[in-house]
Amino acid sequence: MKKNFYYLSLMLGLVFGMTMFTACGGGDDGDDPVPVPPTPQPEYGEFQGPKRVFGDNLLSSFGEENNSNWYLTYNSDGFVTKIKRESFFNNQLEAVREYEVSYTDKQVTVSRKRSGSERVKEFVITIGANGFAESCTEGYTDSDKKNVSTYEYDSDGHLTKITMTEDDKNPFGGIFTWQNGNIIEEKDFAHMDRPYNYTYTNVGNVAGLQIVAQMGGDMDDLYLPELFYMGLLGKSTANLVQSYSYSNGSESKTGENAWTLDAVGRPTKCVTTTTYPSDGHSYTRTCFWNYK
Repeated sequence: MKKNFYYLSLMLGLVFGMTMFTACGGGDDGDDPVPVPPTPQPEYGEFQGPKRVFGDNLLSSFGEENNSNWYLTYNSDGFVTKIKRESFFNNQLEAVREYEVSYTDKQVTVSRKRSGSERVKEFVITIGANGFAESCTEGYTDSDKKNVSTYEYDSDGHLTKITMTEDDKNPFGGIFTWQNGNIIEEKDFAHMDRPYNYTYTNVGNVAGLQIVAQMGGDMDDLYLPELFYMGLLGKSTANLVQSYSYSNGSESKTGENAWTLDAVGRPTKCVTTTTYPSDGHSYTRTCFWNYK
């Protein structure tokens, strides 16, 4: 047995030696291609910033008319370092919130202060294996009360589930169902039998804008746009949303989006008209995006 093992080892050594000789030899004729070094890959849990999601289509501001406007500041690496949010009511400025952003190994910390208050709200985001937010611990720095949100994604980096835990209450949140790169259905945990359904235009979402111009149900409070536009909450839909519909059995509503694009096909405005078929009542909201 030892002799057989010796000869087997010897043969393997000869084969390996010949392979190395063949691979390294023949360099005298100068015809071998120059080896190309491998592209550096992100480390496990490494946050790559908003360019991973939006490319060069970084925003200077975005928001909804007569509601909330966000203004973004970036560092030289294209990472968001400051955010300002202005909230309006009846066309009057109601409040200003300022955010400071810092980055450490596998964590992003967002500190928020509201005008007229000294209280600081802090969001501590842990980066997961795919380079997007895996969890977010949210709360005021002077309080022990914290809310924890967790995020799940598919293999393409699309957000599929948000779960928030608050004290001893039952977790709440929702799920997104994706098909062909687009969300076709959204449900929140409290009303799993009442989904929001979406249809899409043939226009590509070239700027990677927020999942939809009109979010529905309880998901509005969980899907924070400031975190999304920092590049933390995964990739967006392949196309721009055309319409949405919702029904809870006794009441239904539909929404239709009208998009305005710039010269390179990026959305600059979306007017959403929401209609309640039962009484014909409707209203509009206008979202906007300005690019750097």
